[in-house]
Amino acid sequence: MMLWVFLWIGAALVFNAGVYFMMGGEAALQFFTGYVVEKSLSIDNLFVFSLIFAYFGTSKRDQIRALYWGIVGAMVMRLAFILLGIGLIQRFHWVVYILGAILVVSGLNFLKPVKITQFFSKNSSLFLVIVAIEITDLIFAIDSVPAILAITTDPIIAFTSNVFAILGLRSLYFVLRDLKVLQKAVPSILIFIGIKMLISGFYIIPLWAVLAVIAILIAIPVLRNRKA
Repeated sequence: MMLWVFLWIGAALVFNAGVYFMMGGEAALQFFTGYVVEKSLSIDNLFVFSLIFAYFGTSKRDQIRALYWGIVGAMVMRLAFILLGIGLIQRFHWVVYILGAILVVSGLNFLKPVKITQFFSKNSSLFLVIVAIEITDLIFAIDSVPAILAITTDPIIAFTSNVFAILGLRSLYFVLRDLKVLQKAVPSILIFIGIKMLISGFYIIPLWAVLAVIAILIAIPVLRNRKA
């Protein structure tokens, strides 16, 4: 599984190089920043997936099938949300501030302990597990799409950065069984991106600075865990 994780990351970097040669340095930086943001936010998806599988007692074989359909559903939802979001921003710029507020509130909510409600029953079928996964995809798309639109409103860059971040999720899930360390960075990233959108009318944070802050936010919990 680790090999697949590296292969998907490598594919994203190769595509990023193609963006650089075909669309220029600014577009390449937007793709890379968007990819890092979406990959970071996907950690929380994986954390919730693990709770769903644990609650339903889903076998590893069924987990693979459920994650496959979850990834397909996530890509479809992201594409629809991105096109809708870009259209709204182009017509009504003030939507940016609403999306920024959503991210900040979502980040604050993620600081609270995650609880799994009683879905149906622990002996539910794979179909119900997939339904739970798709509902999770929908909820996280509401947070993820505003985050990428804070970086770029180019539909190609926005969607492809999401796609490459999502494609490796199934392999990453089975590698990162203990997700609690990386999950701690997700609320901070959401809040930071939300603040970036809220102040966009007064100050535009450079993409290199956005990328640097995200890297720091990811590194902090990892370093703290090593010291513990």
